[in-house]
Amino acid sequence: MNKDFFKKIYSDIQKYKNLDISNLLKFLQNIRKDFSEKEYSLILSEFISNEKKYQNKFPNLIHAGGLLYGKVCEQATDEAVATHKATFFQGSQFLDLTAGLGIDTMAFAKKFHSVTAIEPEPDLLSLLQFNTEQLHMDNIHCILSSAEQFLAFNTLKYDLIYIDPSRKIQNQKVYHPKDCSPNVLILLPHLFSFSSRILIKLSPMIEIQELPKWFHSIEWIWIISKENECKEVLVLLNKNYNGNLNYRLSLLHKNECYVYEWNFHPHLSNDTSNDDFHFYQYVLLPDVAFNKAHALNYLAYLTHGKLTSEHDGFLFLKEIPQNYYGRIKKILKIIDLKDFEDYQRKQHLWNAQVIRKHFPMKVEEIRNKWKISEGKECLIFYQWNKKNQVVHCQDIISN
Repeated sequence: MNKDFFKKIYSDIQKYKNLDISNLLKFLQNIRKDFSEKEYSLILSEFISNEKKYQNKFPNLIHAGGLLYGKVCEQATDEAVATHKATFFQGSQFLDLTAGLGIDTMAFAKKFHSVTAIEPEPDLLSLLQFNTEQLHMDNIHCILSSAEQFLAFNTLKYDLIYIDPSRKIQNQKVYHPKDCSPNVLILLPHLFSFSSRILIKLSPMIEIQELPKWFHSIEWIWIISKENECKEVLVLLNKNYNGNLNYRLSLLHKNECYVYEWNFHPHLSNDTSNDDFHFYQYVLLPDVAFNKAHALNYLAYLTHGKLTSEHDGFLFLKEIPQNYYGRIKKILKIIDLKDFEDYQRKQHLWNAQVIRKHFPMKVEEIRNKWKISEGKECLIFYQWNKKNQVVHCQDIISN
């Protein structure tokens, strides 16, 4: 597949733009009637179905007439995440060693004068070239090569090198950088000869406490979430940086973005033995990025809230914080578990969202025991100070 192939695919896709693909088998049968080559009809139908499937993830690319190739769409960066990520950088020369579908490549191309995109798969490279033409991005230079081969012959210097190693090897998902392709731990000494700054995208499943063990010269550990889902864990390496380790959380929510940065971990007293619970009016269920960063203490510091647990806890608040930190709910009542059945009966509380935090029963067990169906109000079952309690609350902010 080359650029001419993708141009033909694009031309043929226009004929099926408004075709109903809810019945995929019927859809395939219709396409096969029009094309004698079975393989071509399958490829065409894959592009059409992927365009529909990923239109929320890659809206600008689709709007510009770009094409999507199914097998790389899953790991490819969400467009909104890529755009946000690129806003923190600018310069003359940028190198993307693992271009793939090119979402990150095209986002960084808006911030750098010249972008070099490396991709070892010919079909993907041709697709990237086609998409860059559709978006009229003539500052992206595509090279068919592996990262290792390119670096062996490269002589240029770059303001920033970006690498997103493949985390699927022989149909198996891997997480450790040494198991990914390319092995960035082996490449790093070579990379630093071409740039002082290396931005590495890692698995969202990775434990960030491990990162300082694997990488030296870390300037930033960066976690990006979108709609309370962890999208990316990144490290920015800077061989000239000698300061404290910095943390950045980016929370993307609808059309807003909230960024939090710090280079310290506050150690807060969480003694609640003398607290009067009646002073708490709200509960805050933190965005997943704070949990991923093990930064709930920092969140408590920001909100002046009382944290129920440093590990996957939630916060009691006396007032609503000014910035967005997660789901905020109004407390209606805090109930000791021994009094819950009586309270439930009096309030006719048979429909509610159920959340558990360090509670000895699973959500399904809670629903079965107290016969709670799904509903709009919220019940948080938790253990705090060795006491089992329930918070009855309701949404006050549409997050």
